[in-house]
Amino acid sequence: MDQIPRYIQNKLNPEHAIYTHPSLVPILNVTYGCMVYQEQVMQIVRDLAGYSLRKSRFSA
Repeated sequence: MDQIPRYIQNKLNPEHAIYTHPSLVPILNVTYGCMVYQEQVMQIVRDLAGYSLRKSRFSA
């Protein structure tokens, strides 16, 4: 819920979205740089930390 103002601001001005790593762009671009869905967190854990799908489910 604390990300709602950031989401709205980035939706109105997508160029303001900040991605701390280039690998996050394809995962978070649909939500304007905000982690909204658990699936996004799981994908980040898999891509950046190298976790398996099973291991990412339990760490998210």
